[in-house]
Amino acid sequence: MGNHAKASDQLLEAFKMAVPFIPVSWKLALVGKVDELFRPYLNDFLQANPELEGRIIQTGFIQDKEQLQNWYRRAKIFVLPSLYEASAHVVSEAKTFGCYLITSDIESSREAITKHERRFDLVDESFKIANRHLDYGSVHAVGDYMELAHRMIEACNNQERLKDVCYSTQQDAREHFDWVKLCGEINTLL
Repeated sequence: MGNHAKASDQLLEAFKMAVPFIPVSWKLALVGKVDELFRPYLNDFLQANPELEGRIIQTGFIQDKEQLQNWYRRAKIFVLPSLYEASAHVVSEAKTFGCYLITSDIESSREAITKHERRFDLVDESFKIANRHLDYGSVHAVGDYMELAHRMIEACNNQERLKDVCYSTQQDAREHFDWVKLCGEINTLL
């Protein structure tokens, strides 16, 4: 949390904007180590927004794999507002546990949120802008925390969509994101 590329500040701002429009049962879990340079910002943010007390959970770094998997199991939505990203392993992990994905509109994330048969279609910018809702989640413009808030509000208020995506994204993860399977395919090609 707090690495510039991860846009943690935008996640916090988006959640603050979304809170009045989502059920009170929804919480934001900040899972992972907080960068020491980001800690003052996070503390100031929480102090300036006391209405978010109890709605934001900080776990810190979790080394125990089972404990981390329990957080994924509890989650219904996984948000990654990165400014740039090659290919985030956490997106694959979130898919494995059936999370609805909300990410910034960067190529690797768009691919992970799209069904396999359309995953590598070339699309132009106008198509991307017109198609923010994808098969396993939704995307928002890079750096646009207001659009991110909108995507969070949509997802938190659509239980049926979350339920549908839960099963389909898990199946996609098993078929196309399993490292053992992928390594076996690479081994066959070699």
